Amino acid sequence: MLNSIKRLFGLDDFQIELLCSDQIDLNSKTIKGAIKIKANKDNILYRLEMQLIEQFKKGRGDNKQESEFVWALDMNEIDTFLPA
Repeated sequence: MLNSIKRLFGLDDFQIELLCSDQIDLNSKTIKGAIKIKANKDNILYRLEMQLIEQFKKGRGDNKQESEFVWALDMNEIDTFLPA
């Protein structure tokens, strides 16, 4: 049933995989890799947005809070046809 609802709202159209090393060279300050996108049906990808988010905890005891910080945000206009 959940799959039917996801398909109804178009949430099951893509499978996305990030292909990069789990070892990052801190001196170069870059992460190199690729994004693999597989379409489950014919689609047009108009825009790709990416964020690099750091999640961290601060405080102690009952005052401990979880927070996140957006380090990078990138948006690329693509307008590419993705066949199934």
